[in-house]
Amino acid sequence: MEDNTLKRSREEEEEEEEEEEEAEAEEDEDEEEEDNGVGLQTFMSLSSLQTVVSMELCKDFRPWHDTALHTDTSPIISVAFLKLVLVAAASLYGPCYVPLEEEEGYKYKKVHRQCWKLPRGGSEWSRINRGAAIRLDSAARDNLFRCKYSMSYACFIYVVEELRPFIESECSVFIRAPLEVERAVALVIFRLAHGLSARQVAEKYNVGASTVGKYTLIVTAALADINKLYSRYVAIPTGDRLARIMSGFEHLTSLPNLCGALDGTHLKLYFKPARHYYSSSSYSAPSYKFHSVFLQAVCDTDRVFWHISCGGGDGDGSLHQKIRDGVALQEPVLPVGGIGVPVKPFVVSWKGRPIEPFCITPFGTGDGLRRAFDEQLLKGFSCVQEAFKLLKTRWKILRCMNVHLIHASQLAIACCVLHNICQLWGEPDPEEMQSESYNGGGRLIPGLHRADEQSRIAGEEIREALFRDWVRRSLEEHSPMLSEQK
Repeated sequence: MEDNTLKRSREEEEEEEEEEEEAEAEEDEDEEEEDNGVGLQTFMSLSSLQTVVSMELCKDFRPWHDTALHTDTSPIISVAFLKLVLVAAASLYGPCYVPLEEEEGYKYKKVHRQCWKLPRGGSEWSRINRGAAIRLDSAARDNLFRCKYSMSYACFIYVVEELRPFIESECSVFIRAPLEVERAVALVIFRLAHGLSARQVAEKYNVGASTVGKYTLIVTAALADINKLYSRYVAIPTGDRLARIMSGFEHLTSLPNLCGALDGTHLKLYFKPARHYYSSSSYSAPSYKFHSVFLQAVCDTDRVFWHISCGGGDGDGSLHQKIRDGVALQEPVLPVGGIGVPVKPFVVSWKGRPIEPFCITPFGTGDGLRRAFDEQLLKGFSCVQEAFKLLKTRWKILRCMNVHLIHASQLAIACCVLHNICQLWGEPDPEEMQSESYNGGGRLIPGLHRADEQSRIAGEEIREALFRDWVRRSLEEHSPMLSEQK
């Protein structure tokens, strides 16, 4: 028995020694692989650095008229770039060691990783969505969504469903792991409503900054594209809609055939445009001492925009061209004044803009009657001023646009479309609207506001006819009152 016991104990000791030797051999192999990987990365980094330094030295000593060296060193650039790519790939897909808890302590296991995105804590959307779905009643839920997204919960869901087909079709091509549509729309509208950067929104919505940028472009493109949602919410009025708009302005100003108020505002750019944009006056506002894009729009009495233009050099050129081509605002034609001057539907604008047959401006000077007529025009013009104040209050990103210049116009038009949706949905005005500053009108942009002499004369004739007709109707309204008083 004792011999068997000794024999078993020796066998167990031998097995333990073999296991220890195998473990030591595995550890040695892992250390060798790790050393080889680190050595390879170090070698590649030093080699790439040496290549780049050699290129710079060669460039410094090269004569300015000698182009042969540039041709000879061009393959070196590709080699250096390839080495840097290999270093990045080695660091991304290289082995890492994860601690495994055991009874005797911690043991490390080698695993190969694929790092697609970093883990981030916190999610604004999950918290809001959970509260909206479970804890809050409808009134409190709407107040929460108006605070976060500048619209009620029902309006938000409506916007999501409108954008869903366009987001799903784009994300299937351009995004590796698409977000749910509600979350994607929420983070974009949250950014537009609060004017935050992509990185700030990413921290709140548990996504990457690049993801926020991609979805911002997708959502704003769907809203601003004339072939998608833009034409459904922004269109030149015709038929019954035009009649309702003219009736609203006539009730406000006592002027017939007035169908809109036109004005523009400068939208400040956070990023300084490239130097070749400086010559374009559409991207600078010297009187405000900042670079900007110029947004111009026409609205009705409900402060709904029915024409929008932003950036570029033509501004309202599309509206102007449609009117000249006889496509828009041609009927009804109303004869006014003593000699029956035919007046087509027209818009009112600020006094500094050139007068045209379709765009009437105040006199600016004259006797008491002309000043009173100007006040009637300014009542209609105040609609677009209030619309711009409301636009910048709801979508605070328009106060300082933290996007690249090439995307600024698209983003501004998208905000205008969202503004129209909120107005048509009946959303109340934000409480802080009264404190919003307004920097519209006032400054003409060369090439954007232009009118020939014939248009100016025709516009002045129409304005004079409207003035005489307004004076006549005012006297007729007050004559019975005067006779009754006598």
